[in-house]
Amino acid sequence: MKKFLMALMTAGLAFGLASCGSESSPYDFSLVNNLGTPLSEVYISESTSEGWGDNLLGTSVLENEKTLDIEFSGAQTATSVFDIAVITNGGTEYQFQSIDLNTANVVTLMMQDNAPVASVQ
Repeated sequence: MKKFLMALMTAGLAFGLASCGSESSPYDFSLVNNLGTPLSEVYISESTSEGWGDNLLGTSVLENEKTLDIEFSGAQTATSVFDIAVITNGGTEYQFQSIDLNTANVVTLMMQDNAPVASVQ
């Protein structure tokens, strides 16, 4: 299981919430929270990685029905398949596996039949 406390991701991959004036990456996408509860933590990692990296929200909260634009900076990785983990304000953890960010523009996290799912557009 991946650990939330890992500080670094693999081989120069870094995330930024705002990259003024930089060229967009093919992995940039918008994350929509439709889980019905605010998120206090958001992590993204290559599916092949053992760790999660930093909380992309920092001290912020992603309210329900709000969007977080995620921009990648640094070297492009060998894979475009990533996992997303979120923790709600109530402490519930949800993981979404094997999301191909090369083809995703919007990833919407939601509940269907009492199970967390990610819709990729």
